[in-house]
Amino acid sequence: MDVETLNNAELLEQLRGNFEERKIYSFVGPTLMITNPYEFYPELYTKDQKHFYLEKILTENINYKDLPPHLYGVVAEVIRTLQKNKVSQSILISGESGAGKT
Repeated sequence: MDVETLNNAELLEQLRGNFEERKIYSFVGPTLMITNPYEFYPELYTKDQKHFYLEKILTENINYKDLPPHLYGVVAEVIRTLQKNKVSQSILISGESGAGKT
């Protein structure tokens, strides 16, 4: 999504469309937004999914934003940046109480 022209209606419509396709991850500029599906999607958290993102980002050096949005992509990017820069990294997780952050 283009952050410079983003408005609430466009954001909600994009998130709604993704959610209906069981795509709970969306990039909004540099931010990964996650829509809580209130159910577990096991297909999103397989070993193959994890290895896909680690392989692409850490081995093939592909930018995480060039891959489908996923939490594993952000984590792999943090690992890559940590290894490259030798500087502590952080991830901010925000959401309402009971929204599934853990």
